[in-house]
Amino acid sequence: MPSLPLFFGPRWDWLQLEVTSRCNAACGYCPRTVYRESWRSRDMDWDTFQRLVPEFRRTSMVHLQGWGEPLLHPRFFDMLAAVKRAGVWAGTTSNGLLIDEDTAARLAASGLDMLAVSLAGTGEDHDRARAGAGLEATLAALRRVDQAKQRLGSATPALHVAFMLLRSGLPGLRRLPGLLAGTGVGQVVVSSLDYVCSAELAGEVLTSAQVLEAEDNLRKTAQEAAAQGLALSWLLPRERAGSAEFCSENVDRALVVAVDGAVHPCVSASLAANRGAAASAEALVFGSVREKSLSDIWVSKEYKAFRKSFGSGDRPLVCRSCPKLRVA
Repeated sequence: MPSLPLFFGPRWDWLQLEVTSRCNAACGYCPRTVYRESWRSRDMDWDTFQRLVPEFRRTSMVHLQGWGEPLLHPRFFDMLAAVKRAGVWAGTTSNGLLIDEDTAARLAASGLDMLAVSLAGTGEDHDRARAGAGLEATLAALRRVDQAKQRLGSATPALHVAFMLLRSGLPGLRRLPGLLAGTGVGQVVVSSLDYVCSAELAGEVLTSAQVLEAEDNLRKTAQEAAAQGLALSWLLPRERAGSAEFCSENVDRALVVAVDGAVHPCVSASLAANRGAAASAEALVFGSVREKSLSDIWVSKEYKAFRKSFGSGDRPLVCRSCPKLRVA
């Protein structure tokens, strides 16, 4: 039976911890690349992370990743071990660049439940979009982890792909199942570009007609993928009644803790804090775990009012035009 403080305190579906905002790739659609001149490249310090450890028992899942490459953090595996000691499901998303044979073996032995690796195409389109994180290097990283799992007889981490569907990637979408054959990937989640941080990127956003085309292709691709044991799902933008009161980021039951300990309702709301002093005032933040416990921040008057605003329609200005309100 849980202790009384745990029983009466908040419960979350997941916590997302931005362990670092540093990255070793230069993906053209990523805000970190576009805002590189003012970007704050930082690691979460150990003291900040330790303040979060008692809160892990209040959630079912902890995802160790934000606006950077998590494996760059020098204590990533220590953080992962702390999550697993709490008996919690742990996941992360990586560009795969640091996954050599050694790291693959550590990941396979670590207890990590899910490793997602990012793709943004099925050929040269991926290489153009994800500079420094080429397609072949990314697929090789997946194969290394899969082989390490087989050597250890480990079922984890489950290997997923986070697939960014750009307009330029539409023609190659049907090649996805064949591309992932032999990598050990069991699931692909497809999303599209919703945060357009430069004029050059506007041409990569799917039109309404292209969303319909993509969904038709995805349904066909999903059938082909299922034949090789690969599950494929997608989250694409659409206009729909009532969308203004629905947020795909689950702000009622989840949150993000940034590298500096600031608590944000979602990863999009945390972006401005990484863009430098001029933009940081735009960040939607409800406190810092360096000053208060995560539980106390969650039940604060301001945070409660924010969550309630999604039912009343009186959302903060920063949320009103958010593209996540159209994702389904």
